[in-house]
Amino acid sequence: MTRKMRNKQSSTVSGQKTKMTLGKILLLAWQPFFLLIASEIVLQLVSIIHSFYIRDIFDAAVAGDIDILLAKTPIFIILVCGMFPFNTWLSYIRAVFVKKASTVLKQRYLQRIFSKNVNEFQSSGISRYINDITNNANTLEEKYFQQMTVVIMSVTAFFGSLAIIISVNWQTLIFVVPCLVILLFVMYKTGNLLKKPEQTKAGYLEEYTRYAKESLSAFRIVKSFQLEKRILRDFDQRSKDVQEKGYEIEKRGTYLQALNQFMSSGVALFGLLAGARAVATGALSIGVLFIIIMAVSNLIHPIFMLSEALPPLRSVEPIFEKMEQHLENQQVQQINKPYPGLEQQISLNNVSFDYPDIPVLKNANVKFKKGGKYLIIGPSGSGKSTILRLLRKYFNPDQGQIMIDDLQLNKIDTASYYQKLANIEQNIFIFDDTIRNNITLFQDVSEEKLKSAVTAAGLDNLLNSRTNGLDDILVNNGADLSGGEKARIAIARGLLAEADIILLDEPFASLDDETAQKIEQKLLDLTGVTILNVSHVVFNNTKNLYDDILLVKNGLIYTKSE
Repeated sequence: MTRKMRNKQSSTVSGQKTKMTLGKILLLAWQPFFLLIASEIVLQLVSIIHSFYIRDIFDAAVAGDIDILLAKTPIFIILVCGMFPFNTWLSYIRAVFVKKASTVLKQRYLQRIFSKNVNEFQSSGISRYINDITNNANTLEEKYFQQMTVVIMSVTAFFGSLAIIISVNWQTLIFVVPCLVILLFVMYKTGNLLKKPEQTKAGYLEEYTRYAKESLSAFRIVKSFQLEKRILRDFDQRSKDVQEKGYEIEKRGTYLQALNQFMSSGVALFGLLAGARAVATGALSIGVLFIIIMAVSNLIHPIFMLSEALPPLRSVEPIFEKMEQHLENQQVQQINKPYPGLEQQISLNNVSFDYPDIPVLKNANVKFKKGGKYLIIGPSGSGKSTILRLLRKYFNPDQGQIMIDDLQLNKIDTASYYQKLANIEQNIFIFDDTIRNNITLFQDVSEEKLKSAVTAAGLDNLLNSRTNGLDDILVNNGADLSGGEKARIAIARGLLAEADIILLDEPFASLDDETAQKIEQKLLDLTGVTILNVSHVVFNNTKNLYDDILLVKNGLIYTKSE
């Protein structure tokens, strides 16, 4: 059965997550979101009261009624002055909402990344996720969350203006509504024109980010082999693709803006002519006409703002959907049993595994007893490290089973399994933090245990050379550490883990022979801990201390006796 078929027949907790939408992101930022809506509604209520005072003041001025002018003007001034602090508050709460929504988006994305299967994460490339959490997240902030504040403001302003017109002269709507319907229809039809260009631009940005990361990662090779011209030429082409697509989006956006402005101006002019005719026939007063003109203008302006806000709002939906696709686990499995700890043995039973078009293991069988120490050797590419990756649950076998005592490994809860599993890999990541936290991995560890692990891993010389010892800060993935010093930190991590299984992948490759043998001896002395050591470095002084030496060759695993 192929891996693809096995994936289709199973399900996983991470694969069953509820589909997320941008609307749900808004609800996760519900406090500033609903506070913003409430504040905009209050603003419109104040605007309605403000309009009535304008009507009364104009009518009193035309009629020459000084008493009404004196009575209305002070309250009108108070309303006008009160708008400044309230609008300041609105600007603040809009910024808070955008900040909260963007933070929720990025935090949730990062949480979902760490729910990905390791093999799928590695196979898709890290640049995809960097692009999502930088370029695409910034696009969503600018064209969705910020535009959502415009939508809220526009919708509340629209209904506020509509309420004013209905309260002073509802007949005006007979002339205005048909024009608004036409305007809304045009806006709806043009709303999808930016979707495809935005989606294409997002693809170009992903490729641009991937190539930039790849080029900078290969900086030394580029300089050594004088590849600068080729890199710059390729980089220039990718940059042009992004800018050309951005130009196309801006060009279409400008066209839509001009069309909407023309339509809005036509509606405003039509409303003005209708109002002027009503004044000429005596149906309206000057004060009523004035606030109708203001209301119609305020009715059109929100529609105009919506016409500008909605196309970007709708255009980023494919970007978010693509981000969601990147977070989905394609390889799925049923995980429901907690890991109780190793009691007897680990078994590989007729295990077969292929990388794409590259067979690695074929019907491999082997048993690792609890507390046993196993050295795994073999030619490069034979599948030694693949055995460790399978035991780390980075992949599932294509065929066969991996058993931990009487439990299938792919049925064991990953989190509880990792609590009792220690990894010492070739690729060692160093956090931008203290040496202490890089060894303890931010766990609470007694000074006695930490000191013992530091000494056993041969880190005393490194700490003695540092001003602050364990509290010295490492930066840029430990750029000032040698390969051997990084390896010692990784070994100290493994010793502190107090795991019942330790998997080592070329742990001594960067160490001198004397240090490597001391550390290997320390690991082999651990009681009750099962150790699997994949290594090209074999020392005569320690190889006989292993319970078995396994040879991986031609897809099979041979014991020393075989």
